Amino acid sequence: MLHTKPLHNRLRSLTQSFAVLLLTLLAFSSTSWAQPGVAYMSNANASATPKVFSDGTLWPGSVPPDSSNVTINNAYVSLDSDKVFGTLSITGGSVILLNGYTITILDQLLNNNTPSAIVAGTSTVILKSTVADGGSGEVTIGGTNPVTLYNVEVADGSVVDFDAGGTGNTETFITNQLKMGGGSVVVNPPNYGGASTLLYDATYASIGTEWTAGASSGKGVPHHVAVGAGGTLSFGSTTNNFTCTGDFNINDATGSVDLSSMMGDLTVKGDFTSGTNSAVTVTVPSVEGKGTITVEGDMTLNSNTTWTGDESNVVIEGHLANNISGTAFGLLKFAGAFDQDITGNKITVDSLVVANTQNAATDDTDVDFQADVDITPGGVFNPIDGTTKVTGTFTMNSDATGTARI
Repeated sequence: MLHTKPLHNRLRSLTQSFAVLLLTLLAFSSTSWAQPGVAYMSNANASATPKVFSDGTLWPGSVPPDSSNVTINNAYVSLDSDKVFGTLSITGGSVILLNGYTITILDQLLNNNTPSAIVAGTSTVILKSTVADGGSGEVTIGGTNPVTLYNVEVADGSVVDFDAGGTGNTETFITNQLKMGGGSVVVNPPNYGGASTLLYDATYASIGTEWTAGASSGKGVPHHVAVGAGGTLSFGSTTNNFTCTGDFNINDATGSVDLSSMMGDLTVKGDFTSGTNSAVTVTVPSVEGKGTITVEGDMTLNSNTTWTGDESNVVIEGHLANNISGTAFGLLKFAGAFDQDITGNKITVDSLVVANTQNAATDDTDVDFQADVDITPGGVFNPIDGTTKVTGTFTMNSDATGTARI
């Protein structure tokens, strides 16, 4: 009798614990379908007419909620709303139409069907995945066949691998825009389409794998490059060379690009434009010995541009429109193969080189300095090739440190 009450208490305690556990399991089962990692596989749909994703007959049981892992298997599917997936896998002859909707990938997008299995249209794919972090060997977009997407965003905190391509791997193609929204690209970059833009829309202290160093074409070499509103792009002190095959633009409010410590070269095969829409900052070297910026098109520095630094090395093959005050260069070389005009406000330069190869005639104008030019004391004007016309004021300066010379 002395042990009856403690035993009774123990039984009551066990009963209460079991009830709590049962309630917990019931609560979990009522929400588990919405948890990441829950897997769904579509029913087959061999019809020539796609079924919308929200059609209950496409799925055994129920329509997958957001964050589920979804396999489209032997089915023709059409999205009818924005969706969030853990992993989205396309297999067995399936096709999915994205229809302009936004899909968010929390883990992986896998194409194990033909290259045309994902019809992107004008859709955006937001990558919020970290499966490629820490040298895991996992890819973010992968499978066995190529994937062509319209807009892709690498969201803040994400770590993305676009796969290696080649036999048995996925090659990722982006036809409109890769938006760097704060995350990073590791190991493998995408392929950029001929009208696409690599947009830096957050703060980046260095160039990542999204832009292949040391290459002038091919995988990872962007067409256009732009810095978005509030975005910051720094090339750091890299010794690597970078090329974009189109234009380089920094035009949106408070955007900035920093080339001040870059030891490698930046080549822009199109136009370089700054400050078209709002106030932006371009920071270039303030000491000698840094890399060279080559612009094969026109360079336009609009009045909203703050140009910081006076020792940049710049080669221009098109026109220079300098619409800001106080613009200074270390080396400024005009190396076009057609007429080049220098317009706008005064430029100050240590070494001015004319190497225009338009023709051998001496009775025409190859390079026309319509803007005023100041050659700094100790500086040099070096007309290597082409005829030069001075429409503005051309001043060779001297002081105690030296005299400008030709």
